[in-house]
Amino acid sequence: MRTASVLLVLLFLALPARADDTRCPGGDTLVDVTVTTDRGGVRLSNAKSVNDLMRLGGSIDLRGGRILGLTRMNLDYRMEANTRVVTRDRKRYCVSLRRVKVHLGFKDFRVFVARRYHPGTCPYRVTKAHEMRHVSLYRREMDDAIGPFKARVADVAKRVPVVWTEDPQAATRDMVARIGAAMRSDVQALERRMRIANRKIDTPAAYRLEHAKCPKW
Repeated sequence: MRTASVLLVLLFLALPARADDTRCPGGDTLVDVTVTTDRGGVRLSNAKSVNDLMRLGGSIDLRGGRILGLTRMNLDYRMEANTRVVTRDRKRYCVSLRRVKVHLGFKDFRVFVARRYHPGTCPYRVTKAHEMRHVSLYRREMDDAIGPFKARVADVAKRVPVVWTEDPQAATRDMVARIGAAMRSDVQALERRMRIANRKIDTPAAYRLEHAKCPKW
């Protein structure tokens, strides 16, 4: 699951009448780009029944045994953009991108172990360890992605052109939409890599190995 939000901020400046009509003063300055991340905490629950987890899609039945646990990931993707707006007559405005702040990380992970497995028992320990491996894999993929992601945001931001317009708010929204559209494929690629990494430990063979760690389930 992904959450995303956008915040727009405009800085208005008045220009003297002699300002150059063909360019946006200040538009050639470097865009300040900040990318933050959060590895997310872990909220562990042992309160849900086997049926609850089956309904949530976290149960896998195998001929060799059954592992019942679930990890819920919530990707947190947010963007804030500031533009510099200059005008001579309050009729036409020159809009340039000034600052971009992007957050790409996790909200708290929800890790579930079916309540039939009591803390301290072998099935509880094995199931919890398996789900925590999922958390580790999600975090690993994020750690690997955040550096290239920041470089990509900076590259996209510097390519957003300045514009003269009668509607600076619409121009700012267009700039944010332009950045968002360019970064969408990067976020989707990250989500695909996360799914692939996690599927590798959710195969029938992997579950049979987990099942063999305890004499009774």
